[in-house]
Amino acid sequence: MIAVACTEQHKQPNQATISINTDVQAINYNPMIFGGFLEHFGRQIYGGIYDPGSPLSDDNGFRKDVILALKELKIPVIRWPGGCFVSGYHWERGVGMDRTPTDDMAWGVREPNTFGTDEFVRFCSLVGCEPYICTNAGNGTVEEMCNWVQYTNGTSGDYSQLRIENGSIEPLDVRIWSIGNENYGAWEIGHKPKEQWAQFVLKAAEAMKKVDPQIQLSAASNEDYAPHLLDMAGPYLDYISIHGYPLGRLHEKNEMPDYLSCIIKSENPEKRINSFISILENSGYRGQIKIAFDEWNLRGWHHPGFPRKSVQDYSDPEVKKLVKARENNSIASQYTMADALFSASFLNTCLRHSEDVEMAN
Repeated sequence: MIAVACTEQHKQPNQATISINTDVQAINYNPMIFGGFLEHFGRQIYGGIYDPGSPLSDDNGFRKDVILALKELKIPVIRWPGGCFVSGYHWERGVGMDRTPTDDMAWGVREPNTFGTDEFVRFCSLVGCEPYICTNAGNGTVEEMCNWVQYTNGTSGDYSQLRIENGSIEPLDVRIWSIGNENYGAWEIGHKPKEQWAQFVLKAAEAMKKVDPQIQLSAASNEDYAPHLLDMAGPYLDYISIHGYPLGRLHEKNEMPDYLSCIIKSENPEKRINSFISILENSGYRGQIKIAFDEWNLRGWHHPGFPRKSVQDYSDPEVKKLVKARENNSIASQYTMADALFSASFLNTCLRHSEDVEMAN
């Protein structure tokens, strides 16, 4: 391993000096640091990885070109189905033959439910990666979470039988689960105060591990919620989850930020990781509970004009304008070398803290 560090004072403004040390010992890290994240948002699922009828798709509707690209990247784990989407998602609507479309209350659209649990696990199998399921702690229940675990991993019970009836005789073997998404945030469906969130996670974790004691559990938190969460539910958690978009919602006007602003934000993930390491240390869980930075990017997604409590009529011309503005946020040309450098810096930070950080998505 080669370590690079600035060791001399700059002799002139804007002059950098680097030193290469070839004696540094190689570090051990968990490959899940290089994980991925899929949310039912925009074209990530429908028209993205799943596009039945496309000449680029296989017989089951999975995009062959996307699968090939992800296999080349050797993606080790993918988190699904959200994201804010999951706080209004009821998984039973996405299994079996009856896939009735429902309202997606997070993003204000209609969810067709044609891509669900079985499709996600099958997609992960094609990619060669571990499935990581995030549960609904918004308007969902602990019972719903437990039924989901039994559906994927159980060998007996009503939901195991439902999986068999849906074509999967053997368990789907989903090992990694998250209790909720950003339920610490006021923007999230089912936002909970920190004491209530800690109690909910405790109840969910206890119940889910009774269904399958071998699963690994994560719960999302911020620096304010984390001490309460660990104090209450720590014995049942394998990960504590961090989310971070340090530049926030950049595309409020669909304009690119200046380059320097992007680069300066590269230090933000390290600050947050160090904060959580301190919290874990103070709680006595460092080394036992690892950090999962399971949502990250330089910038958050822009959702211009969309209320988060209702579903829009997409035939309305004004709504079409809003959709177009939102879609602009995903155009590849919007992403520059600043995004690439931030991503490289983020992954480097995770590697340097690999003793504590075991997964990133």
